[in-house]
Amino acid sequence: MNIPKIIHQSWKDSNVPAEVYPHAWQDSWRRHHPGWEHVLWTDEDNRDLVRTRYPEFLRFYDGMDVGIKRADFARFLYMHSHGGVYADLDFICLRELTPLLHGARLVVGRLTEDNTHYRIPNAFMASEPGVDFWLKVARDAMAAPEWEQGVERLSGPFRLQWALEKYRPEGLRILDPHLVYPIDWIHLTHWHDGVLFREDEARMAREFRVMPLERIEAALPQAFAVTTWNHNW
Repeated sequence: MNIPKIIHQSWKDSNVPAEVYPHAWQDSWRRHHPGWEHVLWTDEDNRDLVRTRYPEFLRFYDGMDVGIKRADFARFLYMHSHGGVYADLDFICLRELTPLLHGARLVVGRLTEDNTHYRIPNAFMASEPGVDFWLKVARDAMAAPEWEQGVERLSGPFRLQWALEKYRPEGLRILDPHLVYPIDWIHLTHWHDGVLFREDEARMAREFRVMPLERIEAALPQAFAVTTWNHNW
């Protein structure tokens, strides 16, 4: 496997709020990946990465108006500089990831057909280091026109999805929804005639936030990871 055994996650500082992201969720990545490196990037770390290794982006990076844009942008640079796996803090690891990564250069997951808003989130990504695709994504963000300055468009999921469609990087693997996105956020937020579109998934996401990991693994026997979509910007 050419994708390095590194798990990247990020937060504003080293004090991840346990009431939002239970420590067991981060521990789930260590539990299923003994011997892998686990890195928690902070805002300070992110800027240092840009300043020292990618100075062409520093002015653009410092000029972003909200922190989530910078955090999203930094993910592209984790993938280019170090490679490995990036996962949001609201992801729970259920199984060791090697079967999903073996033989691929880049790995992302897709959402369900129901989600017409966007299809490829930036919440889970994996890559070999040094893949030029990630610098292309970053440069596209830096050159984005005014209408692409919103959080999701500038450096978020739309930016990633557009770049994948534009560049079609060699060695890309797009995982089916049941593997890493068995719960789609659209099912938790989409209402029709006063009724939640998929109440079963909404209930599952709520329960997973307090459920022991062993029960979550049993409830999703095909999934390697699941996110509860905390949407905490």
